[in-house]
Amino acid sequence: MFRKRKAQQEMEEISRMLERVLNGECIQPGEIGYEDTLPAKIRYQIRRISEKNQGVEARITRERDETKALIGEIAHQMRNPLAGVESYTLLLEGKISGEPGRTYLCALEQSEQRLHFLTESFIKMARLEQQMIQIKKTTDALADTIFSAVLLVQKAAEQKADRSGSNRSGRDKSVA
Repeated sequence: MFRKRKAQQEMEEISRMLERVLNGECIQPGEIGYEDTLPAKIRYQIRRISEKNQGVEARITRERDETKALIGEIAHQMRNPLAGVESYTLLLEGKISGEPGRTYLCALEQSEQRLHFLTESFIKMARLEQQMIQIKKTTDALADTIFSAVLLVQKAAEQKADRSGSNRSGRDKSVA
């Protein structure tokens, strides 16, 4: 009867240690006991698992922080060359005449706009990853959300049309 009770207590102690490991706590060397018994051996193995888990969690945290920093750095380094491309494209608009040149300039503008979109998306992703932007779920009506999105797209299309109109009128003057 005494052995059964002692075995039950040892199993309960092992169970508590496992629960602590699952909760992310570290098992200290003095907690495992130094007897040469099977429960002591199991406690020692639990302690080793605990130490490995702590090391793995520390490595994961460090790698996550390094990745966040790298994403942020890449995103911001992409902005400088893109700003240069935008400036050079604007400078070329007034200088290029003739159909082949205009075709190439139009292709360059489209590529620049795609790069601009991708860069801004990348920066948003970096901010979201760094938790600078937080997503909050709301219970707004879907129709209102769609209406807002349509208005934003319409506004962007109007701005693009205005730019295209001013670019054409500027081009017409330079050709004449």
